[in-house]
Amino acid sequence: MEKMEIYFSENDELTEFEVQQKEYRSDIIVKVGKKLFQPMVITPSRLLSDFNYSISEGEIFKFEPNLILVEKTDKNTIIDILIKLNELNYFSELNPVDLKEIYKTYFTDLQDLNNWVRVY
Repeated sequence: MEKMEIYFSENDELTEFEVQQKEYRSDIIVKVGKKLFQPMVITPSRLLSDFNYSISEGEIFKFEPNLILVEKTDKNTIIDILIKLNELNYFSELNPVDLKEIYKTYFTDLQDLNNWVRVY
């Protein structure tokens, strides 16, 4: 198993509060070896809410391959789940991401891991 690191774009009390209120977090980068992945964690209730909204708008709800269901979206739960998924080689099933490409237009400061907060 390769070494894993976990990063959030922000790691303060206000962000933690907002993430728990929204019941999802997408500003996560997982580094496994030299590859970067961007999982999104979401609670079942938020997922159902998003699904129902899509249906009410006449849209098709599409599951992203990096979507991870969690009981709650606090920092410790997220870290624990990501560690366990890494032990199961989950990230080998995902496509790596390129931060320069993802953040080429908005949040350009996030194009480099040096501007992310390492939480594990």
